[in-house]
Amino acid sequence: MFSLGVTVNNPNTEGNIGSLLYMRWKDSEGEWGCNWTNVLFQTGHFILNGWDKWRAVGPVDLSQTTGLNWDDDQVSELWIKIEAEQTEFSPEPIDVRIGWIKLEESAP
Repeated sequence: MFSLGVTVNNPNTEGNIGSLLYMRWKDSEGEWGCNWTNVLFQTGHFILNGWDKWRAVGPVDLSQTTGLNWDDDQVSELWIKIEAEQTEFSPEPIDVRIGWIKLEESAP
């Protein structure tokens, strides 16, 4: 189970257009267990735009996330990527604030 406290401030967009959360992981041999996978797409959880949109996202059962191939017993590294909408006309940097991340074993 994965959850985090997060917000994104993207001054290049208006409104609540949020961000995507991608993950991938490595096993103890250093091999990738999957490609970058959009974790929130299947869950109904969202990362919203704006400092006032701080929220807890999750919990997400990673073992049920299609494409992630999650295996609690084999993961040695977890990589996280937050991707916000940006175009060639996006001159301002995008700020990401993560307050906490929680990773727990899935229920049996």
